[in-house]
Amino acid sequence: MAPGLIIAAPASGHGKTVVTLGVLRELSRRGVSVAAFKAGPDYIDPAFHTAAAGRDCVNLDVWAMRPETVRTFAARLAAGAEAIVGEGVMGLFDGAAGGGGSTADLAALTGWPVVLVVDVRGQGASAAALVRGFAAHRRDIELAGVVFNQVAGAAHAEVLRAACEAARTVPVLGCIPRDARLAVAERHLGLVQAVEHDDIEPFLDAVADVVGAHLDTTALLGLARPARTAGESGEAVPLPPLGQRIAVGVPPKTWMIRNPDTPEHEGTGLVEAVRVVPEADPHRVSLESPPQARIAKHALCPPNPKELERATSTERSTTPSRP
Repeated sequence: MAPGLIIAAPASGHGKTVVTLGVLRELSRRGVSVAAFKAGPDYIDPAFHTAAAGRDCVNLDVWAMRPETVRTFAARLAAGAEAIVGEGVMGLFDGAAGGGGSTADLAALTGWPVVLVVDVRGQGASAAALVRGFAAHRRDIELAGVVFNQVAGAAHAEVLRAACEAARTVPVLGCIPRDARLAVAERHLGLVQAVEHDDIEPFLDAVADVVGAHLDTTALLGLARPARTAGESGEAVPLPPLGQRIAVGVPPKTWMIRNPDTPEHEGTGLVEAVRVVPEADPHRVSLESPPQARIAKHALCPPNPKELERATSTERSTTPSRP
């Protein structure tokens, strides 16, 4: 069973996505079959993970999913990989307002160790106190290492390493320097989506170059552990579907919100996944009688583009004009 770990941070904006991408791409370039996951319901980061790892990234959401569902998805990840690397959500202990759903909760459920990414701009030895506090905050998770990000130079790195050694906190796995190549375009509610980057491959290779040169990926992999749930047999029994027809947005780029492991009823005949193309006809996103339903009936098989174009043209020619 493939071992795994979670890359987390004290808060959003510390660089955990970039570090995760660098690790995924660097391991892939070394020939390691690595599976990726994202904690929570995020759909933007997983697209980057998929591009970096060369295989679908899945969401593991301990707030929205039953524990047995998380265990099932974790087992599927482990079955087809040599290692599992996942990215947390927000800060390590941040979750829903009523409690639950944090990256720490996922670590507690799976037993995967956590590696903390800390942005140390404007900070020196104080970083060791932050790391030590995070390591001691919950006894049911293991903080196994730290990666310092936005490090000003060799002298800064030495201060950070010495402070952590003196505080007898977790091992420092790397000190990532400030580098303009690591910048990822952002907008409201997150990053610009991966499919909107024409230069995604050169970007991922540049990130892997920097991360690989300044982070000990061999030591990082050595911290990974099999999921605590790995020995439990059986898969989660799918919940009854909420409806019989599910709208699935067909790419163009803005409609790429899909967890590849969620169509649990695919092929069972219980659900018909209906394809809609909002940008082809923004005034009519309807499930009443869409011709796209005749193209494909499940979400994992993209329709033939010519069939899709022909169906959309047919719908337009038969739809009455609007006032």
